[in-house]
Amino acid sequence: MNVSRFTGFFSRRWHGQVPLRLLFWRDMLLVGTGINLAAAFVVLMLMAQGVSLGLAIALHFSLVPYNLFLTLAVWRSRQGTLAMTLVAVLWLVFFTLV
Repeated sequence: MNVSRFTGFFSRRWHGQVPLRLLFWRDMLLVGTGINLAAAFVVLMLMAQGVSLGLAIALHFSLVPYNLFLTLAVWRSRQGTLAMTLVAVLWLVFFTLV
C-alpha cells in the first residue's frame, strides 16, 4: 500500500467523503471491533505468558488513536444521527476500558 492511498483512507473519512453507513457499520463496528477484539486476545495471551504489565497496557492502549479517529469521523459526519454518534462514543469508551 502506498502512502497516498494510506493517507487518502484517513482523509476521506475525516472530511466526510465516505458514506456514513460504510464508516459506521463496516469501518467502526465490523473492522474496528474485530481489530480491538483480536488485540485484546493477543494482550491476554501475552499476559498469560508472563509479559510485563506495562507492555500489556501499552499494547492495549495502542489502538486508542485509531478508535478515537473513527469515533470523531462518525461524530463529524454531516449524515450522522444522534443515535449513531452516541453508539460511536459508547464504542470508544467500551474498547478503551475493556
